[in-house]
Amino acid sequence: MMSDDMPAESGVAAGRGGTNAKHQCDEESSAGAAGAAGAAPDGGWGWAVVFGTFMIHVIAPGIMYSFGVYLQDLVDYFESSRSAVAGVGSLMLGATWGAGHCLDTLVT
Repeated sequence: MMSDDMPAESGVAAGRGGTNAKHQCDEESSAGAAGAAGAAPDGGWGWAVVFGTFMIHVIAPGIMYSFGVYLQDLVDYFESSRSAVAGVGSLMLGATWGAGHCLDTLVT
């Protein structure tokens, strides 16, 4: 079962893979496995992106859905009417939900 393109003195081609050939093969496979497991394919930014996305999905809806709790404080701070300040909260929620329908076409 000797291949024509491999020399006869090659231990692997002749089926006589000695301990040196096996040892070299083991070193190469273990080095490749350690390199693949040790290095992140995205450069290490994967968990930062996950954390940032999680915080956006926690903080943004938290502000929108609890806007009524802060309404009186915002009315006092801006010295404005309740309807004007509530309109800002409504625009924020409406823009978020409305943009979902427009951006859906980009995703699908």
